[in-house]
Amino acid sequence: MSKVLRHASLLLCAMALPVLAGCGGDISVALPLGGGDASIYLFDPGVASDGIVTFAGGNGGRGTVDAFVASGSVPAACAGKTVRAFLSVSLTDSIANMPANYGVPTDQPVIGALGPQIAADWADLLDGGIAVSLQSAIGLGNFFWSGSSDNGVAATHCSGWNSTANNGWNGRHDLASSTWLGLGASLCTATLPLVGICY
Repeated sequence: MSKVLRHASLLLCAMALPVLAGCGGDISVALPLGGGDASIYLFDPGVASDGIVTFAGGNGGRGTVDAFVASGSVPAACAGKTVRAFLSVSLTDSIANMPANYGVPTDQPVIGALGPQIAADWADLLDGGIAVSLQSAIGLGNFFWSGSSDNGVAATHCSGWNSTANNGWNGRHDLASSTWLGLGASLCTATLPLVGICY
């Protein structure tokens, strides 16, 4: 193959696929797409809190946790997308009902910011297991606040992330099994990372 044709095929491959593993025969890096695609992304914003999430004058609740996540490190893949906390804050504002509450698409793949696909769509994300752990997909290095059981329904959530009393449900960064999202409860005095979502 000529150098010109080879370069053209690699360029087309890079434009077409979010993950370039094996594309063109010798490319093995994973690269997330930039903004503009329809995928849902999970990412590690690099922010952590105890059970009282405080940001910009707000304590707890959806507005505060979303703003706290958006204040962190948001990947280029989220450009032009809505950014929120991947977190349940109440029985009526849980991860499971984010599509109904906030318009998260249910028919798009869920991708980790580092490139790997986590789930084929929203139902697959919450059906009891994921394709790869958040450690592999987004680089998360610790247990994280989820406020959710393994199907995304709200569990204990530090009173809407406004209390260091009681418990908050957490997920585990290095699991892809059913307990990746709803592992168990931690004391609300613990400082754990939050996970971001953009769509």
